[in-house]
Amino acid sequence: MSNQQFQSIMCGKLLGDGYLNMKNQARLQFRHSLKDKQYTEDQLLLFSRYLTFGPTNPKAYSYKDWRTGQSYTTLICQSHIDKRLSDLYPQWYNQKKKVIPKHLLKSYFNAESLAIWFQDDGNLKSKSRIILSTECFQHQELVFLQKLLMERFSLQAHIDTQNRLDISSRQDVELFHTYVSPFLSLGMKRKSLSEEHSRLQNETIELLTKCNTFHDQVPCRTTIYLPPALKRFLQDSPSPSKKLNHLLQIKTELLNINLPTLRRQRIIQSKNMIATETQKVSYTIYINAFHFSALKLLKKWTGIGISNYIQLLLKDV
Repeated sequence: MSNQQFQSIMCGKLLGDGYLNMKNQARLQFRHSLKDKQYTEDQLLLFSRYLTFGPTNPKAYSYKDWRTGQSYTTLICQSHIDKRLSDLYPQWYNQKKKVIPKHLLKSYFNAESLAIWFQDDGNLKSKSRIILSTECFQHQELVFLQKLLMERFSLQAHIDTQNRLDISSRQDVELFHTYVSPFLSLGMKRKSLSEEHSRLQNETIELLTKCNTFHDQVPCRTTIYLPPALKRFLQDSPSPSKKLNHLLQIKTELLNINLPTLRRQRIIQSKNMIATETQKVSYTIYINAFHFSALKLLKKWTGIGISNYIQLLLKDV
């Protein structure tokens, strides 16, 4: 088992619900609610590849919350002592308070780390919003995490008034899930987009099945926004609308949009394109009915607007 992966999963766990108990030597402990039993067992199996856990793990612990008067049961996993954990302790703690070891995250934080952190301390509010609970960290540490998400994953997050990281666009939430979905536990279905993707896949199949029925429909007259050079490229044709519709490889895009790698590629391309462009101009043009329906569906998949998606597809020509 590689030290790289051990450090990566420790980064995710210690950003989330994991913590190190230190006496003479350190142990890893993490706890999750009883409703997350599947996830707890999956995490125990993952960390057992690197650390030794006793046979009683996970151990159920029941307690009463004096504020609400309600009783709760939590599942606790605790490893045996391990020198590697003792070495990590002073990097993750300062006077018993958890801190962000920037050098470790720069070296080891990856998609699996992000997935563990999300499952521990993330909340999928909607298909367009994710909250990462980071209230225990200092503001400068949140700024570091914010930059790390952008530099490593092209994810835009802002720090809200409760000191949480807020990812609040359809594009960014979809991009986030292209990274974490391979690592999500079956017990964390509530934090996945699997149901949304199944619905969109059914809608995509239905649209492709009846694509030939669009031939007799009136083209959609719409205004799009393009870089001046791309507008001139279309205008150089005797029939700009016909040229545009001929160049759009929409069927191929629809056939492959269910692949997370393609959605990730398109979203990052769109972000880079927006970051480097200086201006766009409006252009009123006719798009055939099938292409227009497909572009609206592709926006549901990725969050990329119709104008930007057209521009991305024309870049591939």
